[in-house]
Amino acid sequence: MKTSVISLQAANNIANAAINAAKQNKFSPITVTIVDTAGDIITMQRMDHCASGAYPKYSYAKAFTAVSHNMSSRAFRDKYIPKPITDSTDYLKLSQLLNMSIINEGKLATFPGGIVLRSKEDGTVVGAVGVSGASGDEDEYCALEGAKAAGMEFAVN
Repeated sequence: MKTSVISLQAANNIANAAINAAKQNKFSPITVTIVDTAGDIITMQRMDHCASGAYPKYSYAKAFTAVSHNMSSRAFRDKYIPKPITDSTDYLKLSQLLNMSIINEGKLATFPGGIVLRSKEDGTVVGAVGVSGASGDEDEYCALEGAKAAGMEFAVN
């Protein structure tokens, strides 16, 4: 399997563009985390007045979820949290999600804001971006705007 790498410069460009999107749209302050294909942090940026306790952890969890499952954190949620719960297989999915979260030491996020990043040249996964601090939809919007501004391809589902 071919792997590509996201550079620190590209990661910083994504984070800066995501933060600019939050500012331009007057969203709440956000934290942006960019990870490589192993889920290791390349860069994390937290806007002034963004809570330091939870939001950096949430943004990391969203990015980790996206890169480790090759789908957005929204798609991951939709895969394992059925709406509404209608039969016993839905409970099995919830049980699987809970166990995956435990095994991954709580690093999985089941809410929007994490997207997979792909190389424009060949489509290989290069990492993921996670955003947290605003609403889930706003976080995802900022992640997408960051990826677009940096010329990255991305996957939401």
